[in-house]
Order: sequence, then C-alpha cells, then structure tokens
Amino acid sequence: MENKKPSLEKLKKLFWSANFENLDIVKDKAYIIHQTLAFGTLSDIKLLFNIYSLEEVRHIFLKQPQPLYSPPGLNFLQKYILQIEDARLSKERYIKNVFGPITRP
Repeated sequence: MENKKPSLEKLKKLFWSANFENLDIVKDKAYIIHQTLAFGTLSDIKLLFNIYSLEEVRHIFLKQPQPLYSPPGLNFLQKYILQIEDARLSKERYIKNVFGPITRP
C-alpha cells in the first residue's frame, strides 16, 4: 500500500486537520476514510476506492464510527455508496449535531 501515497495528493484539501506530509495510508486509514466520506465529492470518494477496497472502507466505517456526517449525507453514503443495511448502523454514532443536544420545553 505504501506505493499509493501519491493518490492522496488529489485528496489533500480534505485533510486540513492533520499534517498532510505525516499522513500514513495504513496508520491513518480511519481518518483518511472518514474525512473523504464526510467532506469529499463523489470524485474524491472514487479516488478513495483506488486506495482502499470497498470492504476496507465498509469495515472502518462500521468499526470506527466518527460523528462527522449530516443525516442526509449519512443516508446517501449508507444506502448508495457503501450499501450497508440499516440494522448494521447506529446512526447516533455518525451524525454530527452542531447545535448541541435537543431539549424539549
């Protein structure tokens, strides 16, 4: 996999919260996958699948959830990109809420 580092160059804009030069496609796999799925375009996601297999991406997505996704974005990724059944996904572990917890009067 170490030979695929140049493929990350086209995705560099997605890794603003890390030092790009120090990214390792093996050690930082979860970060790279989630940043690309959450903030990338369809073209970026296609590039991601040139680096990692669909099974690798699904595995990381399910085993190491990150609260980075909007509800519509998560739904699109789940159903159309990763093709994951609803029963396998705990949505509250993926949805970001910029407004804090919902309270009722």
